Amino acid sequence: MGTHTHVSTLDTRVLPKGTAYVSDVGMTGPSGGMQGLHPRSATPWMGNRLPTKGKLELVGMCSLAIRRLFPNSKLTLIRSWDTYALWPLEKGRWFPV
Repeated sequence: MGTHTHVSTLDTRVLPKGTAYVSDVGMTGPSGGMQGLHPRSATPWMGNRLPTKGKLELVGMCSLAIRRLFPNSKLTLIRSWDTYALWPLEKGRWFPV
C-alpha cells in the first residue's frame, strides 16, 4: 500500500501470485482542500509562506481492507473505497480472489 504517490486510487488489484496491490490508498483532508487543510486556511501559506493556523475538516475517508486466511496466509478478498469519489462506481469495489 502506498500513499501520496499521485497515482489514481482505483488501481487496486490482486497480482497473479496473490499479492494485494494498490499504488495509493487515498487522500486525507477535505475534498477540494489543499495539503489536508480547508482552502481558506491554506491560501496564505501557499501564496506567501506566511504562518497560519490550519482548519481541518473531517468529511470523508479513503480506505483499504484486506482479508486473508491463516495459516497459509492466502489472500481471499481486497476492497477499496473512497467517500470522496464523484462516481458511484468509484465508491467501493470488491476484488475476490
